[in-house]
Amino acid sequence: MGTASDSKLRVLLLEDSNSDASLIKRELHTGFSQLQMVVATDRANYLHQIKNSWDIILADYNIPGMEELEFLKILQQSDIDTPVIIISGAIDDKTAIEAVKSGARDYLMKDNLLRLKPAILRELETWKIREREKLIRNRQTFLIKLAEILNGAVDITSAFEQIIDALQQYGGFEGAGIRFQAENAYPYRILKGYFLEFLNKAENPCLFGLDIKMPAEKDILFQKMLSGCEQADGYFTGNGSFYCPDLREYPASVNNTPDTLEDISLRLGFISLALIPIRVLGEIKGILHLAARKARFFDEDEIVFYEKLVNMIGIAFGREKMETELQQREEQMQKIIQHSDSVFTIMNIDNSVKFVSENVTGLLGYEIDDISRNWQKYMTDTPGNKEALKMLAKAMETGEYQGPCEVEFIHKNGKRIIVDTRQMPIVKDGKTVEIVGIMNDISYRRESEREIKEQDIHYRNLVEKARIGIAINDENGSIVFANEPFCGFFGYSHNDIIMSRFEDLIHPDDIDLLHEYQRHVLTKENGDSCELRGLHICGRIIYLELNFDILEDKAGNVKGMRIYLWDISRRKSQEEILLTMYNIAKAIRNTSNNQELFARIREHLSRILDTTNLFIALYDSEKDLLRIPLGIDSKDSLEEYPAGKTLSKYVINQGKAKLLHERDMDKLTVTGEIDLIGTPCKIWLGAPLRKEEEIIGVIVVQSYDNPELYTENDLQMLDFVSDEIASALQRKSIELELRQALNNLQHMHRELEKKVKVTVDELRLKDAQILQKRRQAAIGEMISRLAHNWRQPLNAISVTIHSIQDAWDFGELTDEILKEKISTSYNILKELSRSIDSFRHFYKSSEEERVFNIEEVINEVIELNRSRFQNNNVILSAELEGNFQIKGFRSEFSEVINNILTNSFDILLERKIAAPQVNVHQYCEKNHAVISIKDNGGGVSPEIQEIIFELYISTKNEMNSSGIGLYLSKMIIEKHLNGDLKLINHPDGAEFIIIL
Repeated sequence: MGTASDSKLRVLLLEDSNSDASLIKRELHTGFSQLQMVVATDRANYLHQIKNSWDIILADYNIPGMEELEFLKILQQSDIDTPVIIISGAIDDKTAIEAVKSGARDYLMKDNLLRLKPAILRELETWKIREREKLIRNRQTFLIKLAEILNGAVDITSAFEQIIDALQQYGGFEGAGIRFQAENAYPYRILKGYFLEFLNKAENPCLFGLDIKMPAEKDILFQKMLSGCEQADGYFTGNGSFYCPDLREYPASVNNTPDTLEDISLRLGFISLALIPIRVLGEIKGILHLAARKARFFDEDEIVFYEKLVNMIGIAFGREKMETELQQREEQMQKIIQHSDSVFTIMNIDNSVKFVSENVTGLLGYEIDDISRNWQKYMTDTPGNKEALKMLAKAMETGEYQGPCEVEFIHKNGKRIIVDTRQMPIVKDGKTVEIVGIMNDISYRRESEREIKEQDIHYRNLVEKARIGIAINDENGSIVFANEPFCGFFGYSHNDIIMSRFEDLIHPDDIDLLHEYQRHVLTKENGDSCELRGLHICGRIIYLELNFDILEDKAGNVKGMRIYLWDISRRKSQEEILLTMYNIAKAIRNTSNNQELFARIREHLSRILDTTNLFIALYDSEKDLLRIPLGIDSKDSLEEYPAGKTLSKYVINQGKAKLLHERDMDKLTVTGEIDLIGTPCKIWLGAPLRKEEEIIGVIVVQSYDNPELYTENDLQMLDFVSDEIASALQRKSIELELRQALNNLQHMHRELEKKVKVTVDELRLKDAQILQKRRQAAIGEMISRLAHNWRQPLNAISVTIHSIQDAWDFGELTDEILKEKISTSYNILKELSRSIDSFRHFYKSSEEERVFNIEEVINEVIELNRSRFQNNNVILSAELEGNFQIKGFRSEFSEVINNILTNSFDILLERKIAAPQVNVHQYCEKNHAVISIKDNGGGVSPEIQEIIFELYISTKNEMNSSGIGLYLSKMIIEKHLNGDLKLINHPDGAEFIIIL
């Protein structure tokens, strides 16, 4: 069974009454917008339909041909758990109680269907809870069975075989398997239900004795699972599992990538696929592989369950692996002890030797037995040895690790040997039971120390003459050593740099980057270099490539870092220029006004220049005026000023970028080339803004207090980006003009919409007036037709009454004659009453929009017109199929049918057609009701066929028709009933088709 939302429902209705079924369906339509309902009227149809998936089953408790409540027994025998609600016209309490005992979830009466929707929603929710509890119980049972398999299997191989069988039985998969990674390929343990001919043969047998592999490079999905970098594409869970409910929608399958797992699976008919990683000791070692031939076989909740299952498999596999590895490690430890240069010892608490490795003979020259009996006699009498013996005694007493320490022995050849020894107590129940010792010959240390001192001198010479910056900082981050290039990068002297903090030399915005890199180096997560910005003593930015070495003491504690620096300012400046140009171009597209654009330009320029004081001045050549639309300055605030002999005009006249120090500006002032305005600055840097061949302004940065803030390199950078900035300003100006034009067009469009709406409202009013006039005319016509039809029945009644009077007068009136005449009169009056009812429904003026039956309306119209057709020898036939209902105005639809029939009738009489006939055919096609009204009156002339539905166009003699009937009919069908009315011309007549 599926589940239903508040708007979607699949219903099987067991009901033999069509009217009751219609009432139930109508009630369900009010509560569920997407209703799929099938009605089973007998036992055979019911048995056939219950095989499908339904959200709810509604049933009358007593169906002809079935025993009482037999439908509930059928469900129980079929093991179907779909909720059942009984809907009955009359059911006693005893039957209702018996129905509930037999499995019905609820019962209600047909005259109280308001409870139907709440009852359905309640039962669906209860079913969900019940199914969820059942699913949880099944999963718990399966996990218990899995644990029993893993604990009771002879080996892991047989366990996996049983797991695959249990999985197929539990989940119903056509394909299921477990495979593990081995030697860069992924051997399949077992894939039941899968074809194996697409797998390549391996030279060596794989895990578990199978010799079938899929090459690792072709198993793209498993590679993604190992990398963990593809989990954002919608096919991976948070735990790294892949599942695809429909491989036909998976991108790799759509592209028909050959020989990949998903492509092969699809070609073999497997539509749903799931791969769940098997983690062994936290590392992905294989996968659980599940496949099904149905779409939408997996969901995320089911995958979470299989992830729990796979966790148990990984633990079992890891346990066996750990036992194997433990045995291997013991064997390796024996080999290490045998082949190690270190001497391993185990001493008892009484200082006797329990074990000593064979290589002690090579260390001291004595036999093992000699050393074991009295090892202390081979020690020299030195203060260091005495201290070592004290540490050994302390280790035995306290159970704490002691070491390292140096001990001096006398070799058998008389040579003194210094060994490094470490004592590790083995504690059991709070007491030391053994001491494990490791000894290494370090006699070479003194010779090595001498060589190290010589190498240190050589190293210092190399460091001082190196072209890279090298420095050492202590554990507090203070610099304790720096070579000349390191000091030169930042412009400081050696004395100034020593004991300063390295962080103080880095740009404030890059401090977090420095700390992150330090953390990676300390945790050994990353050994690559890092790029960041430094600050020169003059305040300008320098770009550095940084690398660290960790300095540790003998105990492994960090004592500082060795710093390596490369000046990459030239390369980075080019990169930053390109990045700045890209970002400025991007800002042009994303900003809405010039102020925001300027803020973005300033932000991006700040990566290559100091933009504390930055402004853009646009030049008006006609007025010789400079206007500053965009600018930030710490001293002056000018919006516009005469260009005259200002520095900005000087750059415009020169046509190239200028870097001017205070002395340069003084010289230009003395020579009369410039006149300084505003607050004097220490350094000034400006570049022209070019629009094709014309200079439209300048961009300027300046400093009031730092004369060394900008360099020639900064001059080149600003000149390089100035053209892009000029283009940006020009494009943004054009964009603003276009946006204003667009706003104007949108305003005009809105005004036009208002005018169109007023015109449409006027036309709709005129259409309503025409429709009312047409309806009044039709009512008059119908009254006239009704009066004509009544004359003959009234005359018949009059004749009947006179015949009774004559029979009385002549004494011939008997009971039989009287009853016959009264019956005849009563039948005539009944027929007149029925025609009155039809007329009342036909033109009901106060009707509201509601659901009505098409077949009933058509029958009423035909009956109203039948006598007129018969009196004129016109055959009127009807073939009505189905029971289609629509929502609208019943009288308007009646008027359309009547209007088309009247047109056909008039044409047949006007053209004097021999054997005239009109056929009405109503049927369903693609969930639409279709009404065809066809006559044999010769059809519509080609001159008016295309315009037949326009106002004042008529197929009749203009003396007899206004030409508004078909126009109004089409308007009613299309605008009021959301349908379509069209004409098809046949050789013998016209056919009007209505589609609703």
